[in-house]
Amino acid sequence: MTVLFALDGQEISEETILHGLSSLSLQGRDLYVAMDLAAIGAISPAVEGREHLAVSLLGLFRETLTAPQSIIMPSFTFSWGAGGSGLFSRKDRTHLGMLPNYLIAQPESYRSRDPMFSCVVLGENQSEYISSYEDSFGTNSLFQIMHRKQNSLIMNFGTRLFNPSFIHYVEQYVDEHHTKLGYRARVRFDGLFEDEAGKRESGHFYSFMRTAEQIYGYNYEALEQEMSDEGLLEVVQIGGATVQLTDAESLFNHMVARMSVDPHYYLLS
Repeated sequence: MTVLFALDGQEISEETILHGLSSLSLQGRDLYVAMDLAAIGAISPAVEGREHLAVSLLGLFRETLTAPQSIIMPSFTFSWGAGGSGLFSRKDRTHLGMLPNYLIAQPESYRSRDPMFSCVVLGENQSEYISSYEDSFGTNSLFQIMHRKQNSLIMNFGTRLFNPSFIHYVEQYVDEHHTKLGYRARVRFDGLFEDEAGKRESGHFYSFMRTAEQIYGYNYEALEQEMSDEGLLEVVQIGGATVQLTDAESLFNHMVARMSVDPHYYLLS
């Protein structure tokens, strides 16, 4: 198998990555994965460009999944936020790396119509995520479908901390159904959508955003440790990348149980 990365003189081949992925419980559900490829190691000279690397990595994921599973990746653009262009097109590139940008370019993929927190989906199950909605983390959103309809798997691959964006879906649920958080609020954005044919139309969208008055971080270390202690988080090392895996329902229930009592439970002031 092709060597894809190298770290401290050690070659990291397709077989190495496949072995690591195969040790995780990836079968039976769709997989949401956020990746930082740089964490694995330096790209090997054997890799013949970005497309070669993307095709190889997607092939490895597909080999560990079972039909009709799909792969979901964040493809956020924040097009309508502060400093954004005010225009969102499903063709827009994301700052989240080579792999989601490769998926965006595939004609058979689906990308959610969200100018702030869009995601791209590829695979046999992707029709389950096609939904009209106007709230990034609200009713009928892709994140709600991941939770309530599909109970998708959630993976962080090389992002150092266990910090999936699904957390914001949990925060909005707590804010709407338990107690107001105070540090995030549902914000309306207005701008333009552009469809695949280049036609533009004005619209609005809501996202659960940080409030300008507060500066804070998250205690991701505590979340990761608690999930591990409760047997809700699988962890494996692949090259220099730590890979963490859970499912939407487990993460949702764990966080809601704590944040419904203390909405600031996972904040660092």
